[in-house]
Amino acid sequence: MSKKDNTQEEVLESTQKDAPDDILIQPRGVKREVADGFSDPRSAAPKADLATENSLELHAMTRSERRRYRRAQKKAETADMTRSQRFHYFIDCNKWKITGILMIVVSLAWISLAVYSNTRPTVFAYAVVNSPDPWSVDTSVIDDYKSYYNYKDSDKIKYMQNLHYDPTTFDADYDANGTEYSSFPLLCEDNVYDVLISDKAGVECCSWINLIHPLDTYDGTLKTLFEGELKDRVVTAQDSANHTSAYAINISGTDFANRMNLGYNDVYLSFPGNSEENVDHIIKLLNYIFDLGIE
Repeated sequence: MSKKDNTQEEVLESTQKDAPDDILIQPRGVKREVADGFSDPRSAAPKADLATENSLELHAMTRSERRRYRRAQKKAETADMTRSQRFHYFIDCNKWKITGILMIVVSLAWISLAVYSNTRPTVFAYAVVNSPDPWSVDTSVIDDYKSYYNYKDSDKIKYMQNLHYDPTTFDADYDANGTEYSSFPLLCEDNVYDVLISDKAGVECCSWINLIHPLDTYDGTLKTLFEGELKDRVVTAQDSANHTSAYAINISGTDFANRMNLGYNDVYLSFPGNSEENVDHIIKLLNYIFDLGIE
């Protein structure tokens, strides 16, 4: 045996000694022999039907030439296909592009709808307080209000119907759902809502937490109405400093209150908003409820 063969055997024995028992290490320089009855896969010639693409040639092409080349290649691949097979071939080859396009279209549609919804003019915003069954509140009278003033279908009515403000349970309610009791007052401070529709407990609680404005903070047409035609319907309540002021208008027994199906008979309007737009909406609602003849 030659010195070279002895060296290879020593390397093999040394390498195998350090390896786990179930792993055979073949050292570099030792030729791997194919077992009897098997052929060496490396000796087989490439299949004749496999298309080999010269990437260097493609890279040397211009963009338009590459597009023409790929179109011709796809045309050759689909030449013997039926129309249905071509369709499925197209979907299979372009599924990720199609998925991406569909996601973009859906996202753009959703964004457009959200922008449209949030930018539509709000012609009236109200919140219902202390209804025992908020989902049974009948809003058809609000639709009639909208028709009365010839508002367009695209004009938005904003509302909230499941608020609960009662002075006897306010602290417990706040602890149980602090997020709602923190977010709604902020909306009122931003003059988002024109009126609150509630029972007497709702008026007392909302005045106590300074959620609604005293009637004497309004001037112009509203001041005239509160001191004139609606004077007998004015209702007082106390604020957080125990000062008594006029805070609401009693609309009990009106067609508007009866039709809303609020779950209580004594119904009051109070006012969390005091912007010029809020005042305009309040006047229109009072005119609609009491037929005041205001143009």
